[in-house]
Amino acid sequence: FFFFFFFFKQKTAYEIMPSLVGSEMCIRDRYNSLLDSLKDGRFINFSVEAALMSQGSRMLLAEGLAQYGTMLLILEELLPGPVRESIIVSYYRYNGKSAISDMSNVVKLCATNSALKEEKRADYIIEVFARFPIDQRIIIGIIEHIKNEDIYNQMKAYPDSQQKTTALASQASLLYVLLYFVPSILQDNADMMRDIVNKHFSDNWIISYFQGFTVDLFEAWRKFKAAAGALNKIITSERVKELIQYHKKNLIELKEQLSAKVLDRLHNQDYILENTSEFFNRITLANVTLRWLILHSTSSKLHEALGAVHKDTLDLLLHTSEFENKFKSTLKDLLTSKQSMFDERKARCLEYMNECAEYFAGNRNLGQVIKNEEYAGYFKEMGKRVEGLKCRPLKTPSAIQGFTNSLNSVVQNSHMTANVQIKFYINESLKILREMAIVASLRKDSLNRLALVTDFSYAWNLLDCYIDLMHQSIISDTKALHLFVSFFLKLASILNLPLRRIIEVNDEEKMDYVSQYYSSQLVSFVGRALSAIPTTIFQLLGEITKSLTAGLKTCLLYTSPSPRDRQKSRMPSSACKKKKKKKKNKKQ
Repeated sequence: FFFFFFFFKQKTAYEIMPSLVGSEMCIRDRYNSLLDSLKDGRFINFSVEAALMSQGSRMLLAEGLAQYGTMLLILEELLPGPVRESIIVSYYRYNGKSAISDMSNVVKLCATNSALKEEKRADYIIEVFARFPIDQRIIIGIIEHIKNEDIYNQMKAYPDSQQKTTALASQASLLYVLLYFVPSILQDNADMMRDIVNKHFSDNWIISYFQGFTVDLFEAWRKFKAAAGALNKIITSERVKELIQYHKKNLIELKEQLSAKVLDRLHNQDYILENTSEFFNRITLANVTLRWLILHSTSSKLHEALGAVHKDTLDLLLHTSEFENKFKSTLKDLLTSKQSMFDERKARCLEYMNECAEYFAGNRNLGQVIKNEEYAGYFKEMGKRVEGLKCRPLKTPSAIQGFTNSLNSVVQNSHMTANVQIKFYINESLKILREMAIVASLRKDSLNRLALVTDFSYAWNLLDCYIDLMHQSIISDTKALHLFVSFFLKLASILNLPLRRIIEVNDEEKMDYVSQYYSSQLVSFVGRALSAIPTTIFQLLGEITKSLTAGLKTCLLYTSPSPRDRQKSRMPSSACKKKKKKKKNKKQ
């Protein structure tokens, strides 16, 4: 399916600078050109049906069409119909007819229908998507596959069943856009809509379809009978209350689990090894909670039920970012030194097994000697099996589990517990074997899983409402600035989505252009978030100046001479001598 990359190079507004319209038309034309080529059999042994059967090509077909639909939605949101028409007229008058090669299609794409009012917005969106029809059979086939599959294989990163909709959030946004191309499903196909809502939107009805561009499905689908019926049946008022209570509870519990005491221990590799699975689950839960709160707090209907949750959400976001950053750093170190750590632990375990074998062979004087050739042979054999272990992610943990079960059964024997030193050797060996299993199971895709669950691109356009809270946090506690460093590193995930396919096709020119654009946006946001620092510095300087001034006044009052002393200082020296002589005579 690699030939699909040719058609899906991201021909976006960065390449066609005059307008977003050019990008939409270019993507649409390439998409239709690809479908025509498949139908005409221009690709040997590759048809439309074969494309839909291949997971990779099916994914690219879905993304290409969804990208076109997403640009239509964003164009409609940022530039309403009358504005678009005015821009096109102005552009045409300024540059002339030759400036736009396909003026009729541009006008058709950007035209507005003034008869349709706001309450009929859904009908208007459908009309916009239908202006340039695309083969419905192919779109329905794509929707069917997305509905039934995990096309991005993200479910394995979210083991909890309550996190299913978060795991499928990427393909849920594809479905939301693609369904506008087939409005008959939204309107009449109740069974399909029930399956789609149950799997993808059962507890996330406010979704981000592209980097912070959000939609409330209750509002977007309220005019579509099948879609609205499925939402109202699955997401009831009781269900909404349960979700609010669940995420508020997580907010409180995670605050303790991500406390400063835990953060300080994340540099300890042994501590990370013992709790790797737990920390992955904690990070996943924190990001699921953040996603739900950030997206659903944009709904005016939920403001009263959620309460003043923005400050707590920001605190959780900052501490989660710090936790992720430290955990990721230590995890990278563990992956780098994985082999040496495994070998060191294997050597210690082998030493303990040999000591036990020597003891039961009668060659070690560890107090009371209990000679037993059977036990001596057992521990010698265990030592050989431990020595033969290799650091392999798949086979080694299961082999170690067998060793552990065998040692646990043997340790129940009274002869094993009779000697304290032997009992210590066996217990330490069990502990080391568990650590070896964890070390062996560490894989490089652990970092990929971490990047997946910590993705924050969905909130990019929603963060401005947190700027004032960030300023308050910086002013109230300047020590919290280190948390913002980790938060800004987390924000770098906004580059993942726009660059993913560009990196795959290895287009360095577009890669540089897109990354520079988003990097500049990130720098701009960081500047706005930290703009409170100069203000805070000047406020502190003002307080310091006041303090020094007050101290100087006190010092001057304490050291200044009395009026009598000042009078003496003004008297000539001869007058002072006569006065002293007069005082002396008076005393006599």
